[in-house]
Amino acid sequence: MNEDEESVRRVLAGERIAFEDLVRRHQGAIRAFARSILGAGGDADDVSQEAFLSAWVHLASFDPVRGSFRAWLFTIARNLSKNRRRGDARRQLARAPALRPELAADERAAHREVFERLDRALDDLPEDQRVAFLLVEFQGFRLEEVSRMEGVPVGTVKSRVARARARLKEVLDERRSHP
Repeated sequence: MNEDEESVRRVLAGERIAFEDLVRRHQGAIRAFARSILGAGGDADDVSQEAFLSAWVHLASFDPVRGSFRAWLFTIARNLSKNRRRGDARRQLARAPALRPELAADERAAHREVFERLDRALDDLPEDQRVAFLLVEFQGFRLEEVSRMEGVPVGTVKSRVARARARLKEVLDERRSHP
């Protein structure tokens, strides 16, 4: 039994404080994942809180045979994020990662431009490709896990990730050929 399953078992046995362990272990990743889907606004924090609340309420329905707690929690966060996004007419672009201060101003501007182009390219991807790409590349889920989370065959997940990579590569290649 892994750490998450042990925490779930303890919570279901009445040790409510054990849920804090689950929150502490996964809160940052869930918030970052929601932000990747929704943008840098306050909605990511709301979705993160809603995901943990939903997990708390439905914890008894978690089945470790069907997948890890982490995958189950990410599925909840993905569904909440998609629902929130559908309700939004316009989404903010994700912020570029902090740029190293030792870079010259022109280098920082060039890096910022690349990150902004990548953000736009990621934002322009169809939602199914973006979600699959984020889960595999940024959250480290295996294709089989994403397949279960998304309810699609592994081959579908693989092709979604490949198409997302190809599009993002095009964006980088365009940047190199048009300095």
